[in-house]
Amino acid sequence: MDTPSSTNPAVRALKSLIDSGELGQIYYLDAARLNLGLFQNGVNVLWDLAPHDISIIYYLLDQDPISVNATGMPCVFRGLYDVVYINLVFPNDVLAHIHVSWLEPCKVRRLTVVGSSTMVVYNDIEPMEKIKIYDKG
Repeated sequence: MDTPSSTNPAVRALKSLIDSGELGQIYYLDAARLNLGLFQNGVNVLWDLAPHDISIIYYLLDQDPISVNATGMPCVFRGLYDVVYINLVFPNDVLAHIHVSWLEPCKVRRLTVVGSSTMVVYNDIEPMEKIKIYDKG
């Protein structure tokens, strides 16, 4: 069954890189989904933005986390979290960190995957080169 993550060609390409072993052992993933503005009335940023990155990370790793921790802060409106940090630990000591915020001056939609051999940055804002591969050598 296709998920929203699996229908994105860049995310599929990233999964292919991971599954091929080209990145080596995956150490961690770091996601940022940031923007200034559009506060959702009655919904905190965790529920508004984080599901996108959680879905992508689950798709890429194809496993469930063994622990999850989230912390955030309601900066602008009382009781409405507008910045949240999430840490997920997966089997084989793979860490995933997600930062979501409505208070950042620049729009960011980025996921970095760091492996023992290679690193990859998926930048959904980039119009042409959504995936960049960095050789750690």
